Amino acid sequence: MIRINFKGIVILFIILHSSCSSIDSKNESNRKSVEQYYKGSQALSGEGEMKNNLKSGEWIEYYADGVIKWEGVYKNGIRDYASVDVTGGNCYLDIKGEPDSLRLNKEYYLRVVTDKIHPDDLVVAMSKGVVMDIEDETYDYVFTPIKKGEMRIYISYFDNGSQVDKCIFEFDIYD
Repeated sequence: MIRINFKGIVILFIILHSSCSSIDSKNESNRKSVEQYYKGSQALSGEGEMKNNLKSGEWIEYYADGVIKWEGVYKNGIRDYASVDVTGGNCYLDIKGEPDSLRLNKEYYLRVVTDKIHPDDLVVAMSKGVVMDIEDETYDYVFTPIKKGEMRIYISYFDNGSQVDKCIFEFDIYD
């Protein structure tokens, strides 16, 4: 008569299963995958590769309304500008409201779109106005003209403390 030790078989199965699971989880952390991210409004906010749970390789990021925010490369979760000539790129402003007739003491929402630099890596300043960063899915800044006349918006990017590029936009401020 053959005796089968079911208790021993169950224990062996559990040991084998847990060791296979730990091998799979180790391989999973080194695996590359293509990811799509959604936030807040459920709009696509970015897509690209993940490696070791960090953004890696080519990425495209979007504003909530679908406009491309930035296309570029991440290396170990950090935006990588090493292989990109950031000078001389296109730069334009998108102002919510009536940008042709900016009014004194009125708030305007602003996003800066460049073809090389991520908006989070830009410095925005202005004459005759106040500008602040905001957490919004569609706009990056809010600004308020505080003096009549010509207002300038300066967009700069700095690399290792040196200004690399700058765009200047001029607007007339009305009552």
